[in-house]
Amino acid sequence: MIKSITPGAAFDDAFAASRSRKTNLIRNKFADRIILEEKAELPRFWTGTVVAYPAPDCPIGESITFLDRIRRLRYILETSALRGERGIALVLESGTYDLLGKGNDRFYLPHREPLILSGFPKENGWYGMDEATALPVHGSRALRYLWRMSGEAVLPVARERNRTGWAASDIFLNQRPSARFAAFSQSELESAIAQERC
Repeated sequence: MIKSITPGAAFDDAFAASRSRKTNLIRNKFADRIILEEKAELPRFWTGTVVAYPAPDCPIGESITFLDRIRRLRYILETSALRGERGIALVLESGTYDLLGKGNDRFYLPHREPLILSGFPKENGWYGMDEATALPVHGSRALRYLWRMSGEAVLPVARERNRTGWAASDIFLNQRPSARFAAFSQSELESAIAQERC
């Protein structure tokens, strides 16, 4: 049985729970394999993969910020080294960053340079897939459906797969961090799936 480390928690709480267990939240690429190849039924859940993107047709500025109006928290990723770049998104993989709270601000602090995702889409729709991250990019074959915010955002990826397979190919980059979803440990999920195969 696949067990969530949080049955329903805001992203900050899920991130903190994974840290207290000395593990990392599942990466989107691994979640993609579990959902599409293993066909595991999972409720909507947070991954530890965070994507930062500017508003469509706008360059990256000094930082990318998202305001979660429910909890009145601002999520911030400093991006001055890439100021002026267009058509890209920045990806922080689980285990490569910290999330530091200071008042109503939450800062993503990368341990290394974020991955640069070229050809990141400007709107919702079907797109090709980046092989390294399983995230949507402009490509020849529609493999993933992207749900994104219309403006700039820095958000964790959410995924799910229900009994009918609905949403299995969907990448949710439009969910406020205050939304309460399940969360899975990468190492614990790998172990659970290996045991189910036996």
